Amino acid sequence: MHTTTPLLAALLSASTCTAAAHGRRDDAPRVVSMRTRKEPITSSHLDRRNTNNTLDIGLTNQKILYTVEASMGTPPQKIVLQLDTGSADLWIPAANWCENDAAEVQDGPQACKAFGSYSANDSSTYEYLNSNLVLGYVDNSRTTGDFATDVFTIGGVSVQDMQFGIGYNISTDGFTGGIIGISYANDEGGVIEGVATSYPNFPAVLVNDGLIRSQAYSLYLDSAESHDGTVLFGGIDTERFEGQLQTVSIIADNGVYRDLQIALDSISVSGGPSLGPDGEALVALLDSGTSYTYIPDDIITPIYDQFSITYDNSSSNSYVDCDLGNQNTSIIFSFSGANISVPMSEVVLDSNTYAKGGSKTGQSGICAFGILPMSGLSLTSPILGDTFLRSAYVVYDLDNNEISLAQARYNAGTESNILEIGEGPNAVPQATGTGSGSGGTPDSGNGNAAAGLVAVTQVTWAVALLHLAALGWAAL
Repeated sequence: MHTTTPLLAALLSASTCTAAAHGRRDDAPRVVSMRTRKEPITSSHLDRRNTNNTLDIGLTNQKILYTVEASMGTPPQKIVLQLDTGSADLWIPAANWCENDAAEVQDGPQACKAFGSYSANDSSTYEYLNSNLVLGYVDNSRTTGDFATDVFTIGGVSVQDMQFGIGYNISTDGFTGGIIGISYANDEGGVIEGVATSYPNFPAVLVNDGLIRSQAYSLYLDSAESHDGTVLFGGIDTERFEGQLQTVSIIADNGVYRDLQIALDSISVSGGPSLGPDGEALVALLDSGTSYTYIPDDIITPIYDQFSITYDNSSSNSYVDCDLGNQNTSIIFSFSGANISVPMSEVVLDSNTYAKGGSKTGQSGICAFGILPMSGLSLTSPILGDTFLRSAYVVYDLDNNEISLAQARYNAGTESNILEIGEGPNAVPQATGTGSGSGGTPDSGNGNAAAGLVAVTQVTWAVALLHLAALGWAAL
């Protein structure tokens, strides 16, 4: 996750969605599909968290972000946003900041060019709300600016009067563009700081305007070798996972549902005993905005010992012989009956991409390892980031406070079988466990839920894969 501990004076606003000009059948599934794109970005800080003001992490690292393409305003101003299940606000850097001040921030000009910005003066539908946007960081990094509403467009779906933040002043060690947060509205910065009530964020707006039936979506990142994945609002795609979805409860924070966190019962290496935890389950956050996975030291140490993995304290990177990625070995994460197997091929990674700045980065035969110790970053609970999520098909059901998981099917191809997530309890189809769904409304039957006769808006992205070259960022 990119942002953390924001102080946002958010306002309640009414937002209206309009779908693409397709005929809608009442019996067709209501889903909105977006293809995500994987972006390598250099950043001098790790994911800045929006979790109860408890965590700030500093790390020089070549990160992998998952992004979606969108536009804001009239006429549309193109932007690329990081998709983040660990936050709830939508914010965009201001064009004025990019033009005048971005050079003062590491990677500022490159990020502005690659991911875009927003100019209020260039939009006829811009409406100012207030100047109370403040995203504050524990390390004194901060973003300040305005709250506004405007037309937010994602492919065939437009949201009228979408509330969002405009960053006019950004002070940080590393900049990676704007964010669309899709967690609970209670995870909005103003709610966390106690200065505002929640407003309808993107998942809520889709429900309010009848495009999906409930605040639920499924996330499929695909393998480390793939350049894109899919987030499907209001539905699941049975072609993207193996077996059956297993549902577990989201864990509230002092009675408030804010973070997408669940009980992690055990971690093991395939064929071996549980490495922990001993006693009560761990509370683990599932966060698409975090590139790596972080687990307790007493669990990761035997894994490092078994496979001769070394940890570099100076850069907070881990290194291993690249041959480990060819071994038929996995790390197993268990959650109340749901077992997700993470193959070594998914966590033994190119060091030039995943461990920039480390002492062994770029050495022949040396790879980065994508599971790291919590202690190096002063974490108090595990974070299951992209190196875990790529192996899981995850359904986030915010209305029922549940998450359903299954083993991801890598490189699933173009075939789809989309089922709608309904309303009320047991809404997720083909799921068992805490809340078990069955059935669901299928798509048109031809494997393509974006046909003009069904109530599906397909959002397809073609965002260029970026690489930080010696003299700047260049699209490949």
